[in-house]
Amino acid sequence: MGPGRKMDKTMKTEAAKTEAAKRRDDPGTAALVSAVRAEFETNIRGETENRYSAAMIARALLILERRVAGTLYTDTQQALADSGFDDVDALALAIRNRTLNADQQTDLPRVLAALVAAQLSVSAPDRR
Repeated sequence: MGPGRKMDKTMKTEAAKTEAAKRRDDPGTAALVSAVRAEFETNIRGETENRYSAAMIARALLILERRVAGTLYTDTQQALADSGFDDVDALALAIRNRTLNADQQTDLPRVLAALVAAQLSVSAPDRR
């Protein structure tokens, strides 16, 4: 790996930290997404006759939840970067292919804990 590649990764990590810090400073984002999900599930999904629209809204909420969860905590991005992964997809691929090295296997519980905490902050913010 050349020096330019490492610098790009460092810049990418720093940008992710900055973005995550902005999101973390606004915890209302996760609460808002959670409230919209609850309203949709309890009052809108069952009442609509247009199943396509309901499915489209559910999918959009899922995408939004994942984006908020993925950027909400610096810990998530930092845990992934510390383990040598650029994103969750790279980690999932390494787990599926069984290509984690010894250090990555040791770090895996910490990385997964950070990912789960970020997801729960969106899907179940009251259970923190």
